[in-house]
Amino acid sequence: MAKFLWDAPVTGLWSDPANWASPSGGTPGITDSVQIIDLTPDPFTVAITNGAAAFNLVLDAAGGQLLDLATLRIGNQLRACAGTLTLARGALLEGGTISLGAHAQFLSTDGTLAGLTWRGPLDIGPNDALSLGAGVNLESANGGPGTVRLGGVLDFRSSTIFGGTLAFGVGGYATVLNSGVLDFAPGSHIELRGEGSFNGATVVNDGLITAAGTAAGFETLSPHTFLNNGTIQITNRAQIRAVGNTDWTNAGQIAVTGAALTFLYPKDFLNTGVITLSDHASFRVFEGSEGQAGQATNNGTIRLATGSSLIAAPSLAGTGTLVLGLNTEATLLGPCAQTADFVSSGATLSLYDPQTFRGLIADFGSGDVIDLPQTQADALAYANHTLTLTETGTPVASLHFLGSYHASEFQLSSDGTGGTLVKII
Repeated sequence: MAKFLWDAPVTGLWSDPANWASPSGGTPGITDSVQIIDLTPDPFTVAITNGAAAFNLVLDAAGGQLLDLATLRIGNQLRACAGTLTLARGALLEGGTISLGAHAQFLSTDGTLAGLTWRGPLDIGPNDALSLGAGVNLESANGGPGTVRLGGVLDFRSSTIFGGTLAFGVGGYATVLNSGVLDFAPGSHIELRGEGSFNGATVVNDGLITAAGTAAGFETLSPHTFLNNGTIQITNRAQIRAVGNTDWTNAGQIAVTGAALTFLYPKDFLNTGVITLSDHASFRVFEGSEGQAGQATNNGTIRLATGSSLIAAPSLAGTGTLVLGLNTEATLLGPCAQTADFVSSGATLSLYDPQTFRGLIADFGSGDVIDLPQTQADALAYANHTLTLTETGTPVASLHFLGSYHASEFQLSSDGTGGTLVKII
């Protein structure tokens, strides 16, 4: 193994033998040890323009920059103790183990990492863009799962299983691109510290996603498929939005506390898991985008508590359950066959088209309200668990109840805006 020492602080080309001090002469290769060391803060750049290689490489120069404009291959290890490691647009860094010390930084203007282990945090700043090719392993300094701190653009070029922590929106708007399947494995953590978006093919979350604070949240943008099998926690006025031509499925757990979950004209939304809203959280589903047919479906449970609200338009398909807690409101603007379970007094179910509501109403009691904002009724009858409302003798709604009720228990009144309120007295 030959040893090569850069003639610091000289700026020059890696491929120029005059810039290297080595008993063997020439330029470094894949079996050689390379040191770029300077104890002064003087700025200089080592530029790779035609491809380069080293077995071991040490960058320890506060003012130094190793600028990869082509390809740099590492046989064993690259350690950046001080200075800047830069990947230019279209450049490739591959092989070995890469680690950065506290006085080093990594910059990328759309370069690519491939076939290597990155040890320690991988920082992608607001002006950076980085692609991850095949065979990239991210790990912590002690060998555990790694961390990406993302404030720029991260492009997963191949199907990837990610098992570490993705700190999202650090210092800038974060963008995740992927052309294959991006699977956040069990034990992984997407920590939403700021804003950003997922925009690509398929994202699967089998781990944990957290978002807290008004600055935190992400969008899933078209074309996109997003599948949550794990846990998503949205708190303290954070937001998660699905926009446009997006297929979004929740088969896991979503907890929204004092925050917002919005599906704005997705292609399709399907819930087979549990969505829990509390502390005045909101959940909005508006299906179909720009003339495209879309369908919102709940075959799981949507649980509303402590002042939270749900709006679904123009319909909510499926036969799931809407659990309505204290001072909550579920607003359904069209056809629906859900079971609305009033588990606490003070809940409101608003039906804008009650004749298309084919669901069941459970545990409806004193203090609860069924609001029919666009329907007037002046009489009622109750038989066989069905409350029939009429206006001047014409049926306008049939509501199906679980439990024992009598017609005398129901009361009709105006809602003050041309509609009708149904209550228990």
